[in-house]
Amino acid sequence: MIPHFDELSAVAPEIHRALLAAAEFARKTPLRKRDIGGYKVDGRTLEDVTRSIVQIVSDLRFADVESTLDTLIALYSTEPSRGIR
Repeated sequence: MIPHFDELSAVAPEIHRALLAAAEFARKTPLRKRDIGGYKVDGRTLEDVTRSIVQIVSDLRFADVESTLDTLIALYSTEPSRGIR
């Protein structure tokens, strides 16, 4: 959840940096099952995480167009899955 800001364009680059860091962390983290109340639930795949990141970036695309483009280029250039690219 992204809180409400008066000037989203002022914080958009920081949000993009955090999203790129999340993508990098997701690439290094193995898929694990989660235990929720005694039930084993599949964790999120790298593709799930990347799709969520791209959706957030897309939602914020007009806040800072240059930062959005830089973020998408960075995601594309480091994405291992052809299906996501």
